[in-house]
Amino acid sequence: MAKALDAAVLSFHRRRLADAYRYLILDGVSVRIRLLGKVQRRRVLCAYGITPQGNRELIDFQIVKAESEDTWYGFLWNL
Repeated sequence: MAKALDAAVLSFHRRRLADAYRYLILDGVSVRIRLLGKVQRRRVLCAYGITPQGNRELIDFQIVKAESEDTWYGFLWNL
C-alpha cells in the first residue's frame, strides 16, 4: 500500500501545471510525524492556487525540517 501511495505522490509532484490561477497562496503548516520510531515536528510548505472560478487547489507541497528563506526558495524554484 505504501508503494502505491509513494507512486501516487510522485505522480502528483511531476504532473504538468496549467497557468490557470488568479492568486497564489503560500503557507507553512506545522505537523507532527513519526520518523524512525519518534514523533517529530516538521513543516509542510504548501502552494495553493485560486482559479478564476474561485476554487482553491493544492498546487504542490514539500516536507522540510524548518521553514527558512532557503527552503522556500527551493520549493518555489521547483514549482
